[in-house]
Amino acid sequence: MKWMAALILAFAPAGVVIAQVNAPAAQPVRQAPVDAAVNDAISALLKDLAAYPLTEGVTVGDLLDRTAARPRMLKTLEQATQIGGPRWLSDDVAQVRMEIEGAKIAATLREIAAANPQSLPVGLTDMEPALQEMAGRTFAATGSGAAPSTVDDVKPIGMNPAWAGVDENARRAAIRGAKYDAALSVIDSVSDIRLPSGTRLGELMRQPNSPLRRKLEEHLLSRPVTAVRFADDRQVHVTLSAPPMETFEVIRAALAELPQGRDLTDAQWQSIREQFMMQISAATGQGAVPQTATVLPIQPTVQLPTQPPVWISDMIDAEGTSVAVDNRLKTTRAAEQQALDKLRQQVLQLPLTPDMTIGEAATRDPALAEAVNRALERSRTYKSDYHADGRVVVRTSLELRDVWEQLSRR
Repeated sequence: MKWMAALILAFAPAGVVIAQVNAPAAQPVRQAPVDAAVNDAISALLKDLAAYPLTEGVTVGDLLDRTAARPRMLKTLEQATQIGGPRWLSDDVAQVRMEIEGAKIAATLREIAAANPQSLPVGLTDMEPALQEMAGRTFAATGSGAAPSTVDDVKPIGMNPAWAGVDENARRAAIRGAKYDAALSVIDSVSDIRLPSGTRLGELMRQPNSPLRRKLEEHLLSRPVTAVRFADDRQVHVTLSAPPMETFEVIRAALAELPQGRDLTDAQWQSIREQFMMQISAATGQGAVPQTATVLPIQPTVQLPTQPPVWISDMIDAEGTSVAVDNRLKTTRAAEQQALDKLRQQVLQLPLTPDMTIGEAATRDPALAEAVNRALERSRTYKSDYHADGRVVVRTSLELRDVWEQLSRR
């Protein structure tokens, strides 16, 4: 399925923006979108980290799940440093980049392993080579967030043919439906949690006028949004910023007012929390244009040529330079971003057909814009020069075969 993104959810390390938004020159800090963007980036860090291999067939995610230690790792990831200030994609959509040293993550994993020797999928000694390699890396992720009040007004970027014939009311209804579906996905995922009394959360939430369900719905539906994606089948996918521990505290506070949750010990709450962290799902939902809505037929997208272009065997490169920015890592990242921007311009100027460049095609078909973004993720920095004055100069290359491959996959 081809996606039409309206909010930017997560980026490759170089950071690629496909939304076309003109932000004001000076932006006041609006905390809700920034907090949502930070939480989104931390969630992306945890997702990437979970896939990191410790030994053959065993990942960090396996270790965290076997030891019920995701909350412990989240505390470490919350120490990630925000690189620069928030970037405002529009008045109410913020984007941030977070980085954390691999040494902090490796130290936390060693602590978790030492505290849970009987639960480890493999021995700590077997994991040590991977942990040493991890300690020499830096983990980074970019997140974005929007104020809840503005999400209903989000529109597909570019000339999206699938949504061109959908009126504003129908589009807003689809977004609202997706938000509610995201809340329901979280509620359903925790319904099977068993309390010390033997009662399950789902039983309490199915009771008439359940205060637990009402408070949980209110919390989830009031959360900022980290992503809105418009699909070619006129489905909207929405992701809410709902950090698990914040959601757990809402459940805990509501349970404390009920007979089943009063006077629970710390150990009992810990057991509930471990079940919660194992079962909670991402706050992602799907909504559709109402069947009663009047929509126009979907128009065809840009047609690719049947034969590969003449430039498919070529390679392009670009140089990026940055003056000293706080430390060498940040300076290098800034230089790499400049080089990537230059590569992007070269790609967009390539001819796709005799009458159209890739850039012109991408403005007509957002799926092609996303394909360009994916191709640029494959660029490689092959030279970095560090100067005595703190300046960094990098050279980055991209094989144009990767560009054609991603365009063909749209």
